[in-house]
Amino acid sequence: MNRFLNTITNVKTVYVLIFTLVITLFVNFIYYDYINTTELLRKHHHEKQVKQEAELYQEHDDLMADFKDDLAEIELEADETDSQSGSTYFGDIFFNITYDLIPPLCICLGLALFVFIGFQFFPDLKDIAYGNLLKSILIAYLIFPLSTLFKCIWFGLFQNQYEVIDLQQVESILNPSIQSFLTKPTEYQWYHYLFADMTFQNLLFALLIPFFLKSIIGFKYSELLKKMSISLVGFFIVFHIVSPYQLYLIFLFD
Repeated sequence: MNRFLNTITNVKTVYVLIFTLVITLFVNFIYYDYINTTELLRKHHHEKQVKQEAELYQEHDDLMADFKDDLAEIELEADETDSQSGSTYFGDIFFNITYDLIPPLCICLGLALFVFIGFQFFPDLKDIAYGNLLKSILIAYLIFPLSTLFKCIWFGLFQNQYEVIDLQQVESILNPSIQSFLTKPTEYQWYHYLFADMTFQNLLFALLIPFFLKSIIGFKYSELLKKMSISLVGFFIVFHIVSPYQLYLIFLFD
């Protein structure tokens, strides 16, 4: 195990960055082009609309009831344009690439900066290079594309018949909200919403950063985790505030 960690952590930061971004792009391509496809989403939205309209006419007369039955029997026609155009993921390649690469790049660079600034207040950690911080964060970030890769393998090889709700159920199992493990408060405060947005993968991501950093610089895991905890919490709060506006950032690069 130690030999494996040493091999990974000895790779140059720029190569780890390229590897992380390529894996993220490749896994998202597989997931959105073959698993969570536009046809599956279109079918889901169609069935949802049919159900809503059927409920709308539920209390009407027999004519409306017949109309409801006819409406429920409507099937989606095959979209020949999509089937002939090849990959839907690369149909808008610039947007999809920026949508998949800009957020993780900004998250890793920004979090490394937060932790680097936080370490300046500790004499024994202030000499840690920014590159080593970024490397450990990039390696830890692989937990997210690996989760998506698991869904690709599961629905691609084992559960071939599935709906959007099946994807959502697997996602909730792999990445539950931390709030779901806590007692629900009778009155919500601002920090309760932070727990609602904090998921299992986010928590694991934060815990893995000092683990890989320990392998690079040799400090104790508990010491690193304790001294970077304020930086991690601060970044999560900033991310919670900024994340609703991430599409604006993506459009700048698109």
